[in-house]
Parts: sequence; C-alpha cells; structure tokens
Amino acid sequence: MDSIASGAGGHADDHAEPSPAPSTSESKGKRRSIAPSSESAGDDRSLTPMGAALEPVLRHACDDRLGPVNWFRTDWQRGGALTGYANWRSDDGSIIQAVVKLPVGSVEQSWLLRLQSVDHLVPRMHAHGRALGPYDMAWLVMERLPYGPLGTSWGGREFDMLIAAAGAFYKAASTVPVSGPVPTKDWHLILEEARRNVTEEHDLPHEQRWKTVLKNVRRRLGDWLKAWDQRPCHDWCHGDLHLGNAMSREPAP
Repeated sequence: MDSIASGAGGHADDHAEPSPAPSTSESKGKRRSIAPSSESAGDDRSLTPMGAALEPVLRHACDDRLGPVNWFRTDWQRGGALTGYANWRSDDGSIIQAVVKLPVGSVEQSWLLRLQSVDHLVPRMHAHGRALGPYDMAWLVMERLPYGPLGTSWGGREFDMLIAAAGAFYKAASTVPVSGPVPTKDWHLILEEARRNVTEEHDLPHEQRWKTVLKNVRRRLGDWLKAWDQRPCHDWCHGDLHLGNAMSREPAP
C-alpha cells in the first residue's frame, strides 16, 4: 500500500463521537458533471452559478496556478458544497491533477492540515484558506488520488489496506489532545427506532431476518452496553471509515 485515505464526509471528534475529519475521497458512488471545464466542448457555466461566481476568486487566491474547474456532483451528495477536478501548476512548473472542495467544514480542513506530515495518509494539500475573497468560506485544493474507491479489484487486500490506514490515522491522531465532554447516545431509543422502521415504516427486503436480529440485540443490549460504557474515552475516532471512502495512489492489486 502506498497510500489510501478516507473521505468526503470522513469524521473525527473527541472520544468516540464522529464529526468531520480527514476527507479525501472524491469518487464514492457515481459522478455526474454539472459544469464541464471551459476547455471542453458544450460548456454551460449556468449549471453551477455558485461555481461560476467563485471560480475566478478561487483561481486568484491560488495565484493563477489552478486551471479551469470541472465541477461535479455525486448521486449520494446531499449538501450544497462544490467539488471539482482541475489542473494544478506545481512549484517546478509541471501540471498535475487536483481536487477542489468548497466550502469545507473547519474540522475537516483542520484534520487534513494536521495530517499532512504523515506520509501517504491523506492527499497532499496544494492550497487552502479560511476565506474566499469577501466570503467567509473555507476551501482547499488537494492532490487527486487516482485509484479507487477500494473494492474487489484489490483481491481481498483492500481490507488490510483499510486497516493499515486506520491504524496510521489513530496513531497520528493520538498526538492531538481531545477536549469536550464524553459523548453519549440513547441506544435503547436507537434500537426502538430501528425496530419501528423495520416493522412499521418501511417495506424492507429480508424483513423477517431484520426482526430476528433486532430481537436478539434487545436481549443482549444490556451486556453490550456494560462493556461499551467501561471503555476509556480519551481518543479520537474516525467516524466514516469504509471502503467506499478509501482511495489509493497505486492501482489494483
């Protein structure tokens, strides 16, 4: 494994409660381009008024080292943030592919910056800022990881790769002190909501299997919570760690 990192919606927060953290995946699910690069045929910048308005300011903030941005949205994307691909002119004058994200949550941006010193864990940051012209809007331009998300093409190695990346994240995050109260959840309420969703709210495949599983969970929840509540809560937790959020610098396998 040369590099994998997890992303777009990745999380880290005090103790065991997730909130945005190292975010590097740009290709979970299907993408659809909503504004081809102005260098491409059929460009229609009106599809992304926000991107069209902010792109000149962004390119100026990058000292004109950023090329035209091909903005896209994924099928799973729900928020109003913009993500795009562009070319970046590096210090030696070479042109490399980059990913643009704006606006970016302050926690996500801070974790990406914190982890820059860890080899191969997150994409290299080319440029970033807390404001964009007159707008209070965090943004970043980072390395585009070319391969992924991780899946069956890696012939089973994808699990070891993800575990290795998780271990590297936990080791790096351990140097950052946690703060704030220990997070808590009402697991009994969560279980009841799950039961209601299965039995009353939705027509789910394998409904009987879900009912059986939830019934078994109800019987064992007390013992599980005793073990859960006895854990030390003084570490950061990556809250969005899965293969669909993991990219690689090396091709399969």
